[in-house]
Amino acid sequence: MDPSNEIGAQIERLTKAAAGQKVTIDGVEYATTALFDPRKAEATPRPLEVSELEALLDYVTSQIDAKYVAERGLLLHVESPTKVVAWTHLFGPHNQRVALAIAETDLEPIHFGAFLDPETFIIELQSRAVPTEDLAKVLALCGSLTTEAVRTIEDDGVSQTAKVRAGVVMQAERKVPNPVRLRAYRTFMDLPQPEVPYILRLRGGGDGKPPACALFEADGGAWKAEATARIAVRLKEGLAFMAVPPNVLA
Repeated sequence: MDPSNEIGAQIERLTKAAAGQKVTIDGVEYATTALFDPRKAEATPRPLEVSELEALLDYVTSQIDAKYVAERGLLLHVESPTKVVAWTHLFGPHNQRVALAIAETDLEPIHFGAFLDPETFIIELQSRAVPTEDLAKVLALCGSLTTEAVRTIEDDGVSQTAKVRAGVVMQAERKVPNPVRLRAYRTFMDLPQPEVPYILRLRGGGDGKPPACALFEADGGAWKAEATARIAVRLKEGLAFMAVPPNVLA
């Protein structure tokens, strides 16, 4: 055989192999080479970012992006007590989804479960919780602690007694209230804050060190479900007047 013809035949076989073929096995079609979709995914706009729930409602109800939304649909997903995302429905050849707006709070939460010195503890509670009767009791107790060790009189994990200042020089013992129901800022500021039971614990410092205070959640995180439900209710109320309100997923 002419060597040039042999080389030409090899090139032809390699070219066909590179081009790929369809192979049917047990009724299923396979390709002998990788296939790529030449269609480009549609460019996605940068989502709007707001910190209040009402701002997200204003965006949706104002229908600023009505044409874009009409073509792709819209749903509101309550991802957590502090975050809601406005998503489009799936669209396009790549079944993509776009986030048009995100509402996320920038709250600084109280350090639950951590023992803090009374001064830091009081500042956190005053600045990050709604004033209530129970909050006033906790502040009064923690603001009156002496530097002496806190005495635990019942070893049941709940009841404690603390020495507090009574007047200028006198000292008195006061039982630590438990559980206390507080409304810390834990969801959007334009919504009622969930009331949660907490266990208040005190720890003596000793050697001249100040005592420490801590709050521990006592509802197993149920407040998250309550806050999420409230967000969903508020969204549905705010969207009810629209001719075709977006779906709300919580």
